[in-house]
Amino acid sequence: MKEKILATYERESTLWKNANGFYRSTDWVKMECILVDFTEELKPLKSGEIVWLDSNGNDVTSKIIKERYSKPYLIHFTTAGRMNSKSYWFETKEQANDFFKKIMKDKTLGNFKRV
Repeated sequence: MKEKILATYERESTLWKNANGFYRSTDWVKMECILVDFTEELKPLKSGEIVWLDSNGNDVTSKIIKERYSKPYLIHFTTAGRMNSKSYWFETKEQANDFFKKIMKDKTLGNFKRV
């Protein structure tokens, strides 16, 4: 799996000085837009070297490929202390861009600046 960081955004924390741990764990200050390349993982699956079977012995390789490897676009949020992170995966670039636009319009998270 290869990751290519397309863009990185940061923002100032909006927390007050004595905020409790819950607020600190959800105060996203870094956002990365990433493109993930699953080519190496998909080679053995598509060539038939590796086959996924369910408990009944049925081949479910195509289902696993769709579930795990069909979303190459990632928007990843990280807190200031890097103690917590949240990732959102998307199938198309347009879906990721729409989500990004919603984040930038948000009244709390909308102050990200490109680094």
